[in-house]
Amino acid sequence: MKHKNTIKIIALLLSVLFLVPILAECGSGNDPSDSTGTAGTDTSVSDGNRFTPTFNDADSYTEMKKTLRTLIMSQIEGDSLLFSFRLDGAASDSIPHEKNVSFGEENGNETVKAVYRLKDGLEFTLYVTFFADSPSADWVVRVKNTSSVRSGIISELYGTDTKLPLAGKRTLNTTTGTALLGENDVKDFSPLSFDMSDGCSETFSPTAAKSSDRAWPYFDLIGDGCGYIFAIGWTGSWLADFSGTAEGVAIKSGMKKLSAYLEPGEEIRTPSCSLTYFDGSAEKGHNIFRRLILKHYSPTNEKKQVLTLPVSVTTLTYRDDVIISDIEKWQGKLDIDLIWMDAGWYGKFDVDDSGNVIGDLPWGVNLGNWYTINPGLFPSGSMNKLTGYVHSIGKKFILWFEPERAWANSQMINEHRDWYYRLSYNNGSEYILNLGNEKARDWMLDYLTDFLKENGIDYYRQDFNCHELERIFEKEDAEGRVGISEIRHIEGLYYVFDGLRERFPSILIDNCASGGKRMDIEMLKRSVVLHRTDYVCLDYGSHWDMEGVQTQTQDLSYWLPLYGTSVGQPVRLFEDSYLTRSLIAPGVGLGAPVGYAGNNVRARRLISELSDYRAYCTGDYYSLVYAPYDKTSRLAYMFWREDLGEGIVMVYIRPDNTDTDPLHFNLKGLAPDGVYTVTPSEKQALTGRKESYTGKELTENGISVKADPGSAVILKIKKVG
Repeated sequence: MKHKNTIKIIALLLSVLFLVPILAECGSGNDPSDSTGTAGTDTSVSDGNRFTPTFNDADSYTEMKKTLRTLIMSQIEGDSLLFSFRLDGAASDSIPHEKNVSFGEENGNETVKAVYRLKDGLEFTLYVTFFADSPSADWVVRVKNTSSVRSGIISELYGTDTKLPLAGKRTLNTTTGTALLGENDVKDFSPLSFDMSDGCSETFSPTAAKSSDRAWPYFDLIGDGCGYIFAIGWTGSWLADFSGTAEGVAIKSGMKKLSAYLEPGEEIRTPSCSLTYFDGSAEKGHNIFRRLILKHYSPTNEKKQVLTLPVSVTTLTYRDDVIISDIEKWQGKLDIDLIWMDAGWYGKFDVDDSGNVIGDLPWGVNLGNWYTINPGLFPSGSMNKLTGYVHSIGKKFILWFEPERAWANSQMINEHRDWYYRLSYNNGSEYILNLGNEKARDWMLDYLTDFLKENGIDYYRQDFNCHELERIFEKEDAEGRVGISEIRHIEGLYYVFDGLRERFPSILIDNCASGGKRMDIEMLKRSVVLHRTDYVCLDYGSHWDMEGVQTQTQDLSYWLPLYGTSVGQPVRLFEDSYLTRSLIAPGVGLGAPVGYAGNNVRARRLISELSDYRAYCTGDYYSLVYAPYDKTSRLAYMFWREDLGEGIVMVYIRPDNTDTDPLHFNLKGLAPDGVYTVTPSEKQALTGRKESYTGKELTENGISVKADPGSAVILKIKKVG
């Protein structure tokens, strides 16, 4: 039966965030700051060696790398293609072509370039990279019309069309992606599993031309003793089709819709793809993939260090001198990296004598008034008073933008209506910037460059709240050009992000998009997701709770090593450690009022925990006791940094749990002959505690934790011998 994992979503107004062919059989291989206030200066908030793992296991991947290369090169050097297409209805395997394959090297990785030339002048170029330090490869196909006349219609262009050998029982795993605010968001990143026996098939595609909206551009395929992880890089409407065969699983992946001719000299590209092969357990494979993401699909600073995700506190929308006065209450007392200002700083609206916005914050209807910094909030017309103070106390500043969207009668619409697509909802009052328009994308890049420099902004946060971009693209495509509007728009988006990173080599770009809806590998290379889901935008207790946050962390960590948790609940967050410790992640955004957080001793202590523990969250991940979302279960998961010889186990005893026996579980990833200490955050939580343990004891015999319902216990694991 064919499953179509694609759903429509409705409009969203984002709440202001109060505070990222021939293959050997499966084998048995080895397991394995400068605070100047200028955007793009060294924005590393901590020592990269501390927060970014150092991996020294490339040699253990030798056989797996050979297996993967054999699979891919058998298609490149053989008679079949790694990709496929149709030209005027004819299948690519029936179209004669000339092939030229060349080999190279880039940054220590092997590169392969395969050029396929058709008689009519169309040229398909496949670019492949084999990573030297991982059993992984990625590739993309570019198509160019080298003739002097219009090409035929290219359709069903799949950048990946291959068969993966897998023996035994075969399973396909992915997640739900993220949903629209208020619509079962607690299920964001929930695991999905499908049978891939011979004859079974599944098709996946996101909604709204946002890559992780109701679908997840990451998949694993598990067989007997080995498996693959497949990832898609396209920040629009991709499609992935999986079919079980007698020998394994066939994959086709590309754009959801493409049927277009190319003009003379015109070029298009496919979504990029990444494929990782592993032998052994799925858990081993996912940790190999997490390491791959960190090393090759994560933004770095000018020193080529992976950017450390911050612990941040959000300002409310009020006047700059009021914010400064509030921050002064905790100067030097709060272990955070970043002050976060979200939507609402632009446009003209009323502010009272105390510096507070009068009425509801009109953040949405002011979209497009980007040249107007609200004079009631920033009387000088500049943010430098606020950002300068933030820098003076050793902190960084991040500012929210949504430059792809504008409201009717805004400055941008009045001056550049021809740059925008008009949306159908809100009575046609909303518009989307056409990044396929070169003037529009150049404006966006230049405007952001100037604004960040002139206002002392360190980090750039880009939101994107639109649910009908896919429909817009379809409407704008000319006859015989289906898919071209989307390609040019997505290319324009990459152009802007790449331009910002070129101009500010160390800038951290936060890619929000209604909470984690653009999380494909092309965006991961350029940005981070500090706000992984809109699940936490509404008030604590009425819509979301910490059990949902815990569940989303355990599910998302299985796939990705870098992201941020965030919370909209202010003061209650610090009433007990269960709430705060539920946020432990590589990056954390806090909605607590800055004055309160700094003057509360307990808050300061708990925030310091968040800052300290994030270093472990980029290590290897292990689920120890899995639990879906509910309020009755217990769960435990582990992050381990082999390079540090340290890690943490996070144990949550949910508030309605009735188990009276201690929670027993085995640790993972430790050396059997190693010697380790285990230190609990609560002294009495670890039953039968010993001075030290061998790795064999911890992984085979396990340990037990006893705590009351509504408790979070953190176990610090340290290798001592």
